[in-house]
Amino acid sequence: GLDPCSRYLTGAAALALADAGMRTGGAAGQKMGLVAGVNHVSAESNAALVRTIRDRGYRGMSASLFSRMVLNAPVGTCSKLLGIKGALSTVSAGDAAGLLAILYAAELAATRPELDAILAGGVDELPPGDVAPGAGEGAACVVLAGTRPAARTAVRLAGSGIAGPGRIEAAARAALAAAALEPDALDAVVGTVPAALVPAAVRRIDPDELAGASEAFTSALAFVIGSLLVRSGAARRVLVARAGGGSADCAIALVREEELHAA
Repeated sequence: GLDPCSRYLTGAAALALADAGMRTGGAAGQKMGLVAGVNHVSAESNAALVRTIRDRGYRGMSASLFSRMVLNAPVGTCSKLLGIKGALSTVSAGDAAGLLAILYAAELAATRPELDAILAGGVDELPPGDVAPGAGEGAACVVLAGTRPAARTAVRLAGSGIAGPGRIEAAARAALAAAALEPDALDAVVGTVPAALVPAAVRRIDPDELAGASEAFTSALAFVIGSLLVRSGAARRVLVARAGGGSADCAIALVREEELHAA
């Protein structure tokens, strides 16, 4: 069976595809890619592998479980189950891994004409036993395309910023500058945004409070929440940001498509 990492990622990817009205079977799978933020191998599979080594020795360990001891295992499993045969990649970058995976996928969607769309997101799995209070696990995915899908409200990635550890404000300012937005023009911020950067009246959403604290999952969820705010009309300009916790900090500015046309 599937371990939680592969199960969560495959489930989130399937839901994202259904929401986008897309299929991946046959030739369509050749034009679909997948990029996911993954920081740890499945704790369940790792524990099971250790048990087989303890019980049978190295010669008798499970080959199937051993194959899951790489970070790209969930992406490989998900792509096989959903028939995704385009560009595949795994990003490991601390707390911002999911958001960075989405940013990398957006670049692929914009520069790889052979891809109709690309799935992107992040996944985390809690270890067995006692876990920290408020910790969370799961997966979040979105479908990115280089062109606007028919009959859909377009959410446009208008700007992005990446900075070194502890420089989330620099990443946020870079994203806003790339989108030609001032902080007071934002309708909402999702994730890690310095209080001094954004006016107090701007709506703030913390994904950790909604789904529990995690790494790749929560940072990808921040992007999903920002996209839903824009798509639903609840906001027109949203800043999504996540500190990397020792790795790269990342920020993305999202706008409704007509905002770009009016600029």
